[in-house]
Amino acid sequence: MARVVLVVGDTGTGKSTAIKTLDPKESFIFNTLSKDLPFKGYKALYNKENKNIATTQDHKSIISTLKAIPINLPHVKNIVLDDVGFASTKEFFDRVLEKGYEKFTEIGLHMQQIIETAKSLPDGITVFLMFHEDDQVSDKIRETEKEVSKYKK
Repeated sequence: MARVVLVVGDTGTGKSTAIKTLDPKESFIFNTLSKDLPFKGYKALYNKENKNIATTQDHKSIISTLKAIPINLPHVKNIVLDDVGFASTKEFFDRVLEKGYEKFTEIGLHMQQIIETAKSLPDGITVFLMFHEDDQVSDKIRETEKEVSKYKK
C-alpha cells in the first residue's frame, strides 16, 4: 500500500514550492489548475516529454492515471496531486445547474475514490495530496476572541 500524505495550507505557504525538493526523474505531478509551478526551471524538469506531469481536474482521469503510473512509469516513487481539492470545485461548477443534494454526495464520493486509489498503489510510492485550507470564522467567534484577548494581557 502506498503512503498517502495530506499537505494542507493557505495560499503562498510553500505547498507547490516544495515540489522542487523532489527528484523529477522519480516524480509525477498532477497540476490541476494548469498553473506555473513556483520555482525557476520547472518547465525543463516537469513536461510532457519527460512524461512526469499531467493537467486534469477530472476525477476519472486522475484515477485512471494513478492506476497506470506503476505499470507505465515504474520508476516513479512520488506522485503529487497539486491543489487536488480543485477537482471537487471544478465538478461542483460543472454540475451547478443540477438540482438536489445527491450531486454533493457524488462529488464527495469522487474525492474519496481518488484517495482510495492513491492508497491502493504499490509499496514504495508516496502520494502527496495538496489542499488549500478553508478557514471560516463567524462574527460570533471573532467577538468571543476579542473578549478573551482582553483578559490575556
